[in-house]
Amino acid sequence: SQETFSIFILKSQPTVLAQAESFLRNRQWVVGRATKLKEALAYIIQKQPQYVFLSVDHPHKKVKILPQLLAQAFSCKVIAFAERGGPLSMSVMTEMGLDYNLYPPVSGPAIQRLVLKIRKDEELRAKGLNSDGKPVISGGTKSEVSATMTFKADSQHSGEFAFDARSALSQLLASEAGENSTESMEAASGAAYTGNMGQQGPGSGVGAVGMGYAGGPGASSDSPALP
Repeated sequence: SQETFSIFILKSQPTVLAQAESFLRNRQWVVGRATKLKEALAYIIQKQPQYVFLSVDHPHKKVKILPQLLAQAFSCKVIAFAERGGPLSMSVMTEMGLDYNLYPPVSGPAIQRLVLKIRKDEELRAKGLNSDGKPVISGGTKSEVSATMTFKADSQHSGEFAFDARSALSQLLASEAGENSTESMEAASGAAYTGNMGQQGPGSGVGAVGMGYAGGPGASSDSPALP
């Protein structure tokens, strides 16, 4: 049987990657999506997807600080992707400095291939090998070191790091929930996000009160105000 994964996509517009999401859902992947940062944070904190895709073209400035917080708070991989291919998008992607990036046009098969590559790289690193299958030299390259350390804190301090990161994420969520958005894009986007959570059992699309997401492929609803 085909291996499936859970992912979350934070994007600037509701229609972005719609076909990619359908492609992955048809392969039984759990796909959550958002255009608003507060709904994205609520979903990620509650559902803890394996892979989080962040758009470098999202207008919210705080998106840039999410990779480090998410990687420390949860055992997930964070991937940057560009909706547009302009110099500004590429500059932000370089600034974020993640090990894995997706360049436009981003498709369902491209996301699938990248996730499978990440899994393969993880298996190789667990054996002390780099992505080419060769032994990692003591010290390793910058990329190799960051790949093993950026996404998972040193085991001796991981609990402390995770606690601090989760606390920071909770504070960020609270601050976002308390702000009235002035971005016309967010106001016009309607439903904040949706996710196909049906694979996790009956009623799993309802979630905790205040999480504000709708279950089921293509489902959407106005998100309730977060506490």
